[in-house]
Amino acid sequence: MRKQNFDTLLDCVTPRILKMDNHMRGALTPKLKMEVTLRYLATGDSFTSLQYLYRVPKSTISKFIPEVCEAISDSLKKSIRCQPLKKKNGKKLFSARWNFPNCAGALDGKHIILRSPFHSGSEFYNYKGHSVLYYLL
Repeated sequence: MRKQNFDTLLDCVTPRILKMDNHMRGALTPKLKMEVTLRYLATGDSFTSLQYLYRVPKSTISKFIPEVCEAISDSLKKSIRCQPLKKKNGKKLFSARWNFPNCAGALDGKHIILRSPFHSGSEFYNYKGHSVLYYLL
């Protein structure tokens, strides 16, 4: 993300994520909250690694990431429009391409970690190194 885009997005969400300082400690800056949130969304780093990278407790990170995501979503709602999927064409395309009848699409996959059958070798291992019996869309 370019700095100009980051600053524009930060200006849009700052009023919603800005907190007041108190007599015990200063509040986290909206810029820091935005940096941590975008890093988490882009890389999928754990809260523990973000904690050491940005020097913010993981309990605090777990509280402000949903707030920042909601602020981003609300601020971009007006500028991003998604075209609705035409069900007939979407179903036909998805069925023809992926062999899933009566399905209009999928957003993401879910790995289900199970114990592989005895003497199955590497047949039930996925790219994450887990034994996976089913892969759901």
